[in-house]
Parts: sequence; C-alpha cells; structure tokens
Amino acid sequence: MLINEISCAKVNLGLEVLYKRPDSYHQIVSILLKINLNDYISLKESKENQILQEGIEKNDNIIKKVVSFMQKQYKNLPIRIEVKKNIPYSSGLGGGSSNAASVIKGINKLWNLKLTTEEMKKIGLNFGSDVPFFISHNTAIVEGRGEIIHEIPRPSFNQILLICPNVDLDQKTATIYDNVSTYSDGSRTMKTISMIKEKKQISYNLFNGLESSALQIFPTLKSFKNIIKNLELNSLNLTGAGPTYYSIFNDNSATFWKKKIESNLEVKCIVVDNL
Repeated sequence: MLINEISCAKVNLGLEVLYKRPDSYHQIVSILLKINLNDYISLKESKENQILQEGIEKNDNIIKKVVSFMQKQYKNLPIRIEVKKNIPYSSGLGGGSSNAASVIKGINKLWNLKLTTEEMKKIGLNFGSDVPFFISHNTAIVEGRGEIIHEIPRPSFNQILLICPNVDLDQKTATIYDNVSTYSDGSRTMKTISMIKEKKQISYNLFNGLESSALQIFPTLKSFKNIIKNLELNSLNLTGAGPTYYSIFNDNSATFWKKKIESNLEVKCIVVDNL
C-alpha cells in the first residue's frame, strides 16, 4: 500500500516571547498560518528502511528520528519514504516540523495504528514545538512552547511573498531563542486575532520577538532587510526564527515585487496564493 501525504509550510503571523521557563523552553504566543507551499511525502512498506530526501544527508534528520520512534513504540516494520522538497531547509517556514507531522500521520495509516489526533500530537511534541500544529490545524494561536493550540479564522488576503536568503546556522532556533533578551506580554498577538476576526489589514501590527536576536546572530540579515526596505515594500515580517521574511498582499502584485527584489539581491523569492 502506498500512502501519500502533503506537507505544508507555515508562516508566523507574529510571535511573542513571554519569558524563559524553568525547563529551559520559552513561553510563547504566536499565530501559525499554513500556506500553499508543499513538500510531498510518500510511504510504503519495504524490505529495509529507506529515506530518500534530496539534499538532506544529516544523520539527525527529523524523519529518521520519527521512523525510529514509531518502530520502537509500535511496529518494527521496515519502511520506504520518499520526500519531494519544495520548502527551503531551515528557513523559518516549518518544513522539518511539517515533514515530521506528515510521517506520523502516514505511518498511522500505513500500519493501521488507529491513533487519535490527540495521540499523534503528543507524539509530535517529541520532535518539535510546531509539530502538533501540523497534525491537524490550518490557522491557530499557539501558546506554551507551542503545544497549546486553538483554531482561529483564516485571515483574508490574496498572496504572500516569501523572501528566502541563503543563510544557514547549525542549531539555529535554539541559538536565537537563547539570545533573546527582551520579552513581551502577548498583547500584540491578541490584537492581531481581533483584527483577523474583524477582517482588517494585519500586516502593520505583526511583531516577531525573535527578530532582534536573529539580526544579531545573522550578520548579513540586517543589511539584507535594509535593502528590501529601501525598495519601499509595504510590509516585511520575519517568520519563526528566520531567516525568511514575508509580505502579505491583498492584490496580485507579489510577482512584481518578486522580480524587483530578485533583481536587487541574490535571493530566492516565492509567491504563494492563499489557500
């Protein structure tokens, strides 16, 4: 039997870091939005474990970790997984967490484990704070370290432009969180939720509490941001721990801005239509 899963990317419509917890995680509040940029994952039984994922050779690959966990906990059956990658690696778009969620859901179907959504979310939290969101949600406010999830209405817009600089850093997310020195109270996120419900333009209210830390960690990111701002793009927001920035459009001008930015910077831009 062949199981096919679609693995969506996400953007953070704001992210506030409230404080550092005694368990060394950070208490956050954020709005996660699935976007129409997808990896495609297929799973089937095999004679030996095979994970075919172009461009990802690391032994600590999150998919390998999920497979190992599921085999130890449920069935020690070899499995073949093929991943077609479209989501940029380590970009702040949640590709790894989304892949982990898709593999958990795919194995649940392949092995007929009959795990509930909540059981799969609990498994997913072992592999990343965003994984439970990707198990079943579309647009949600997430709290705690990311495991407290409440669905909210999807904001209305036409397109999102993703601006993906070629910046890489081992242990990026942990390093950026550890460098955070300023905390907030969550009020910006609550205001964004109210604006979404009232169908108001949210771009100018978005705030990412990791951005100042990311700008310090990535020396080239600040100049990159300044060049884009000088092009007079209306809004520019960091997703997750970066380094990807995005801009929301209520019209169809994202392609114009993609061409303009790519002509001024060596950077990959992706236009994503609303789901």
